[in-house]
Amino acid sequence: MRGRFEGVDINNAEDYKLLESLQGNILSGHGRAFSAYMIINFHRVIKQGHPFRSWIRDLAIDSALDLEKNSSDNYPSKKIDYPFYNILFTSLGYERLGKASKETPGDVAFRQGALARARGIGDSNYRNWEDWSKGAVGMVLLIANNDEDLLESSITGISDVLGQFLEDLSLTGVLRGTANKHQGLPRDGFGFADGISMPLFMKRHIQMYWSTEPSAAWDPSFNPTDLVLAPEYVNPGGFGSYFVLRKLSQNLAAFDEACSTLANTLGVDKELAEAYIVGRFKDGTPVVSSNKPNGAASNGFNYENDHQGSRCPLHAHTRLMNPRTTDPNELGRQIVRRGFAYDEGGDAGIIFGCFQMDISRQFEFMQRLWGNGSIPDQLIGIPKKAVKWPLCWGNDSKSSVSIAFRKTVTVKGTLYLFAPSLTFLKGL
Repeated sequence: MRGRFEGVDINNAEDYKLLESLQGNILSGHGRAFSAYMIINFHRVIKQGHPFRSWIRDLAIDSALDLEKNSSDNYPSKKIDYPFYNILFTSLGYERLGKASKETPGDVAFRQGALARARGIGDSNYRNWEDWSKGAVGMVLLIANNDEDLLESSITGISDVLGQFLEDLSLTGVLRGTANKHQGLPRDGFGFADGISMPLFMKRHIQMYWSTEPSAAWDPSFNPTDLVLAPEYVNPGGFGSYFVLRKLSQNLAAFDEACSTLANTLGVDKELAEAYIVGRFKDGTPVVSSNKPNGAASNGFNYENDHQGSRCPLHAHTRLMNPRTTDPNELGRQIVRRGFAYDEGGDAGIIFGCFQMDISRQFEFMQRLWGNGSIPDQLIGIPKKAVKWPLCWGNDSKSSVSIAFRKTVTVKGTLYLFAPSLTFLKGL
């Protein structure tokens, strides 16, 4: 059994040095309400001395240390009233920054790119992905702000900057969205509380968790070098992180209809049918702990007393994506999610993002074998056949019924990226 990780501590000299050179948003979220990803194509090599490289160097990017010192998540009395930025590059981006192969992050999936790997993880509709994910993308810039008007002002200003270099690079898309919080928790396009069961790395967050759930059956603390930080070979001793950016369209009408059908077939209320699919009720209550929402968005549970899935079906989304075992092979698959909801009028869903140290071992494994495995995830996977649903919550002796659930989430595009260290960015 793994020991409890005490956490990254800004009062520790070694940890302080790590946080100082690491981009913010990797170990803990930026905390802003409104976000946008600006997708930038690199048409040719961005040579040394190019003014765009200078612009990147001068951009006020918060380090993980800055975020820890200033985040309202850690210090509720502080008001975050300035923009947050992340810079992420594709493999092509490194190439067109003139970086040699040995200077480019080595993850095979990252180097091949999301489009080339789509079929292997079950994304069969990749030919229909939106244009922003299929061009010569070199860089993605995340901008976040607590003021939507200020966010739009930043997007306009940066678009003007990019407009000066149209022969070399161009803006190919902007993915906007909001944390869409209700009762303090972000919500996805289906209205479910999100971001509850995140891995924890910072000492402050880990201490807060154990003080809130002292008898928790699940330990969410991880050493970041085991899960999310990848060594940066061009910068010995430095770290970055691989990032998957993904647009997921959620068909609310189809989801509601499918949940109603499931509820009627099982003879349960719609809330419970929804929780069977997701693994939690909309308020965050784990269905393995209760058959009714009770406002307890706990993260301190596991599935030790529900081996047959009569409380939480074995194919429920949150159960498949985080089995909550002590198996090192499963623990090492966890990802660090950074998503927000979007609504484009006729289309709504999630701009999904996740950090990890190895795309193929983490995101792709989860998507291919947990999301689209022999018993696929009924929320984000591709339903292949009818699966078993409990007829009576919590009663293993009662029989189950097999029902097919229709697909309600569609991938609109994906990018594989790397968030380099601030040391790398300052050296451009």
